[in-house]
Amino acid sequence: MTEDWNRTNQGETYENINLSFTASPAFVTNRSAFAVMFPIRNVFETIRMYVLIVLFACGLPLNVYMNLNITNLMMLTIYTTSDIAWLVTVDWRAGEAMCKAVKFFVIFCMSINSYIIVCLSVYCFICHCMNKHPCILYCFAWLLALANALPEVANWTLLRPSKITNWEQCTLMWLVLRYRRVLLHESPSRVEYMSINVYNIYLGIVVFWIPVLLILLFYLSSLCTKCGNRYRSLIQLEKPSEISFYPCRYDVDDRSVTIASIPSRSYAKHCAMTKIKRKTFNTSRLLILTYLLCWLPYNAFAMWTSSHYSSYENWHSFVTSFLSCLLILNSIINPIIYLRWKRLSR
Repeated sequence: MTEDWNRTNQGETYENINLSFTASPAFVTNRSAFAVMFPIRNVFETIRMYVLIVLFACGLPLNVYMNLNITNLMMLTIYTTSDIAWLVTVDWRAGEAMCKAVKFFVIFCMSINSYIIVCLSVYCFICHCMNKHPCILYCFAWLLALANALPEVANWTLLRPSKITNWEQCTLMWLVLRYRRVLLHESPSRVEYMSINVYNIYLGIVVFWIPVLLILLFYLSSLCTKCGNRYRSLIQLEKPSEISFYPCRYDVDDRSVTIASIPSRSYAKHCAMTKIKRKTFNTSRLLILTYLLCWLPYNAFAMWTSSHYSSYENWHSFVTSFLSCLLILNSIINPIIYLRWKRLSR
């Protein structure tokens, strides 16, 4: 957009700017990707509502997956719809208040999606230790996402180029200051560049990198706890007992082993609980892995461009358009994982 503003300052008309922008490969790629994603989104939203009913019937920890479902719907509805509306018009026609509101909810959706995945990894750890659902974590996650998104209200504003009538853009305030310096034939201040870099790094840290560190911490802790529980279970199986026994299948390292001597009542319940915990843990592991695969490329590229601004100017539009589609793809893949849990629960 900065290059478009510079061309405007040199006397180009709105029609030329609009045509040159809409003909760019990045714009065509972005519009095509969202055109494909939009109908897929509608199909999977329908599937998602069915899955929620199934999850409730199966007894899956609905607090975890209900929150994740809400965040996925928010990503698909707010993030995708706002981008499609801009791609269709290449203009912002909703006013400054809506500009601030949309940008606020976009960051809010990204933040809450990340922190709900953190809650999911915490659940993987806690369900092996205390058999409790960390309900209070969800409230904390929503409040933290709200706090992360509040600065967006002050950071975004409307740009109204002086030589173009009836054309506005919702953009960062530092880019507006940079554009005004160009109009006054002043060299852009380094403060604007530094402010944008600090802003991008801040968003990357609070929206992705801090949640990723927490996810890895709790996920690895849950793996260690799970391995410890398996080891203790095997030791208990080797101890003799005077209680009546009957054959049961027990999973050790995802391999089914038939144990011919285990307690008839207590261990039957233990086998069932172990099976449910293992399937829930595997489902959570798939959701966490999908999140990392879809979100890591986008945020890694954003951090790289923050320290290589020249590369940012050359690659930002095209690469970001492709990587942002992965964020949407994450919300589309999650219902497939839910359905997989339903199949395994039969």
